[in-house]
Amino acid sequence: MIITGNDIVDFTALSVLLIAGVGLIVYFTFFSVKNKKVINESLEYLSRKRPRKPIYEPKQSVYERFLCEYTEFAALTAMAKDIMRHLGLPNNSIAVYPVDYIDGNAAGRYVNDATGNYIEVRIMPDTKPGEIMAILIHELMHYYLRSTGLGFNEKLKNEILTDTATIYFGFGRFIDRGYSRVGYIKFPEIRYIKRKLAKGHLGED
Repeated sequence: MIITGNDIVDFTALSVLLIAGVGLIVYFTFFSVKNKKVINESLEYLSRKRPRKPIYEPKQSVYERFLCEYTEFAALTAMAKDIMRHLGLPNNSIAVYPVDYIDGNAAGRYVNDATGNYIEVRIMPDTKPGEIMAILIHELMHYYLRSTGLGFNEKLKNEILTDTATIYFGFGRFIDRGYSRVGYIKFPEIRYIKRKLAKGHLGED
């Protein structure tokens, strides 16, 4: 087989295209910030309505139990109550139920109606405790925002507000660990929000 100059050029062009394609995938996976406008609106909105809270430090005994028993009702509920403590919410009425399915294939659901005040968390065989922690924080943030009369009318926009609020109110490191597969924002958005908060510039760039 004879390799000509044209073959080398074609191979080089193909290599360049492949490298460029991989680069684009890496960029949009790890660096591209989607929903930047909604995130900025959320940060500006939260800063007008509520002061930030300190970084969340869970009670050690509660967190250690959760890491060992994160699929169990008692450990989930105790962890939720500790998160509520940080948010300044009354925590005597919440319960967290591990389930194997939630309508719409959701990861979690907060319910406050005639049936009670509770959270459902979907447990799958490969679910990690960090993901469960992120789900708990997200659902309890729904509870906090509703309790304080905060929120956006449009569903997706309100979900992004909720995720943004988890970082704004001090849960950033737990969102980092748990949002690889769950959540409405991903790592680039999380980093973007943290940079904005560190700079203290919460409006448009």
